[in-house]
Amino acid sequence: MYAGAMLRLAPSTALLFILAGCGGATPEPSTVAAGATSSPAVVGAGTCESPFLAAIGPAIQGDTRTSASNSLAGTCAGDQGSEQVYQVHVSSAVQLTAQLQSTFDGAIYLQSSCGDITSELACNDDAEDITHSFLTALVEPGDYYIVVDAFEDGAGLYELVVTTQAAQPIAQLCSEAPALVPGQAITGTTSGHAGAFSAQCGGNAPGPDAVHVLDITEPSRVRINQQYEEYDGVLYIRSDCNDPDSELLCNDDAEDQSHSRIANTLQAGRYFVYTDGFTAASAGEYTLTAEVLPIAGAGGAGDSCANPTAIAIHEEPSPIDTFPLRDDYAGSCGGQDGADAVLSFSVTARSIVHIAALDVQNPDAVLYVRRQCADAASEMACLRVGSIARGARAQSIHTLLAPGAYFLFVDGFNANAFGSLKIALATTDAAPVEAICRQAQLLRAGQTVSGTTADSGDHFQSSCVPGGNDRAYRFQLRERKQVRFAFAPGFGGSLALRRECATGADIICTNGETVGPDAELTLERGTYYVIVESYSNNDAAPFSLTVTTGPPGTRLAPRNDIEDAGGDDDRDHNVETH
Repeated sequence: MYAGAMLRLAPSTALLFILAGCGGATPEPSTVAAGATSSPAVVGAGTCESPFLAAIGPAIQGDTRTSASNSLAGTCAGDQGSEQVYQVHVSSAVQLTAQLQSTFDGAIYLQSSCGDITSELACNDDAEDITHSFLTALVEPGDYYIVVDAFEDGAGLYELVVTTQAAQPIAQLCSEAPALVPGQAITGTTSGHAGAFSAQCGGNAPGPDAVHVLDITEPSRVRINQQYEEYDGVLYIRSDCNDPDSELLCNDDAEDQSHSRIANTLQAGRYFVYTDGFTAASAGEYTLTAEVLPIAGAGGAGDSCANPTAIAIHEEPSPIDTFPLRDDYAGSCGGQDGADAVLSFSVTARSIVHIAALDVQNPDAVLYVRRQCADAASEMACLRVGSIARGARAQSIHTLLAPGAYFLFVDGFNANAFGSLKIALATTDAAPVEAICRQAQLLRAGQTVSGTTADSGDHFQSSCVPGGNDRAYRFQLRERKQVRFAFAPGFGGSLALRRECATGADIICTNGETVGPDAELTLERGTYYVIVESYSNNDAAPFSLTVTTGPPGTRLAPRNDIEDAGGDDDRDHNVETH
């Protein structure tokens, strides 16, 4: 939990005292801010059976240390802390808001049936800091229950303010939704709005919201961008304004919390676009823009082999946007029906070429390299990137290329995958890496090899680490086997297994930041290369690696069960020796 800025309340709202930040004893409130309405008398015991009756408007003072209950829970707060229950009666549809300020890490939740968590309408733990909570919900006439609780097991003094305002019917919100015109930015605010709608992402988007209508006249590519002013927003789209099940797309954060983006192909029809808040207190100004193009694209620079875009090695990353481009090509790892851009570059010496995809806003992109632009058989490498394939180095191609001209394709994995990214090209001399591969030490089953990545240099690019010093080993099988690679405890680096040493794609890559660097899998006959790599260049470390083999499909014993790990035992040693 954290401490942050004070929650801004309405001018007429009572404010509670100064509260402690991190560390030390938490002071208790002693006075109400000047000009505040005094706490009204309450009736009841503060339980579901006998709730307090909450007045609308005045600040209510309370103390959960006197609570007779500690068994209730909300979806954002556990059942360890003491709680007090307030009943609110509304006679017409209203937007109900509750604001809590406490001397402890408080939480509030709203239920239509007291004690029934499945009837919860809203729940909030922190609104800007741990001593403030805020919720709002659109409610129909009836009785509702606001529970003042603790995030864990805290208790103490608090102030609760409950307000209501007449709710605009959802049907009216939908019928009066302003038009979102493609190519025209809309600027608005959700401050003062009700939280009338909810999303299937972004924590259900309980904040105040606004709805806009987008009319599509023919099957189209659609991209909607939204930017928020100083709050965490959510963007989503439905085909039916008041039907949550008709939601088609939803995005919480694009490149950061202040941006959301949705992109897809849509059929002709009317759609409803919602700007919402990640928390009940998330509201403010926003800017919304829609882009709509024919479903086949409109073309542009770099759209085909006839007009590729030239990019240079070791220069600033080149921005690429496939949204307007047509589909002309596909790679071996995807790209059928996806919009694609064609880039050209040249290599002047035998090199390992590093192709990095940066700032990827295409939800599912494909990169592939060809020697001949229109010849799919000349493909040199292919990699799926984007949000579908995130990873430390999963956004990069590393391929060994001879001097000459090449073509790089930035493609969408399918017809719905288009968007922007940046491409950066770099090269390293291939000769030193190939020499390391030729001299790679042979691993033998049942034996342990000890080494260190200190001062070894960073020569290889494993897909599961950001880059560090590395060592290369060679491993050979005469027949199909189950193989286990196991490190002595304490090594936090990675192990990558590949068929081609210098730039081959990893068959498997494991690291100590996730499930640990050990690996076990079934391998076919042949030669393999094992790359042991530190997690970063500043994280070099010694290691001990043991390889064991067995019949395919069997589970091999962990390393600490191996007898005489430093030498031969009676395990399967069916590997080539030299």
